[in-house]
Amino acid sequence: MGMFMSAKAKTAQCPLCGKPESIEHKPFCSKGCKDRDLLQWLGEDTG
Repeated sequence: MGMFMSAKAKTAQCPLCGKPESIEHKPFCSKGCKDRDLLQWLGEDTG
């Protein structure tokens, strides 16, 4: 029984801000968070 999902499925959250993820920008909630993550990855994050 432990392998079955519970009745309440967990909503995936944006790894940067915690808002619910967007299908378009998965796993992020928006283009803004997606771009921010890329800038952090490139080492060009300004804030």
